[in-house]
Amino acid sequence: MGDPPLIVRPFPSDAQPPNAPGGLSTERAYHGPMRRLLLLDVVVVLAFVVLGRETHDEGNALADVATTLAPFLIALLVAWTATRIVRSPLDVSRGAFVAAITVALGMLVRRVVFDDGTATAFVLVASAFNLAGMVGWRLVARRLSRRTAATT
Repeated sequence: MGDPPLIVRPFPSDAQPPNAPGGLSTERAYHGPMRRLLLLDVVVVLAFVVLGRETHDEGNALADVATTLAPFLIALLVAWTATRIVRSPLDVSRGAFVAAITVALGMLVRRVVFDDGTATAFVLVASAFNLAGMVGWRLVARRLSRRTAATT
């Protein structure tokens, strides 16, 4: 059996994960789409890092990208937990909070743990890019989800 579809409808805060289709466990039916949705946020952060490094001619060697990416991935995981985004993964306002926490905490971790720079221009570009990306894919997904629901 294939994985459940990528687009999921937001769950009310007190709702349980949906029953599993085709005999899959409830855990897999719920967490499979959540992993894919988290992956979309990871792709936004990764794109920000790779494009930023390319723009500044810093190269994109795997170790260098990983060092730049690490503080923001740590922050993204904290943001997903702090906002409880799994309760409503397509919620645009929660997506905006995820982006804000990812950038703010990512900059703090970058400065304190990785001893890297956090210039004002870098913070502003990171904020704009991550906000646009994390809110943008949610807007598209919500629209597609509503369109799919209207045709069924």
